[in-house]
Amino acid sequence: MEPQGKNLVGLSEAGAGDKSFKSYNPTLGAEIEPEFVGASSEEVDRAMQLAGEAFPVFRRKSGEERAVFLEKIADEIEAIGDPLLERCDAETGLGIPR
Repeated sequence: MEPQGKNLVGLSEAGAGDKSFKSYNPTLGAEIEPEFVGASSEEVDRAMQLAGEAFPVFRRKSGEERAVFLEKIADEIEAIGDPLLERCDAETGLGIPR
């Protein structure tokens, strides 16, 4: 897993903001690549619009359907594996066991 420094709004990459930042490794006292580009006001508005459109659909789902959806998300996160843990450790300095 290599961060790309981009936002996703819906199914599209976004990054039209005029500000950027980097993660920081507190253990090393250094910034971490890549540079992340902040979202523009228009991108935030679009994300809010899409969330507003998605919520009524999600709200109608049963508890079981919601659980299946959330478990699929968890599976995708877990599939990233060690690279995600290593990145989290680098950004927090808390250690992988935590």
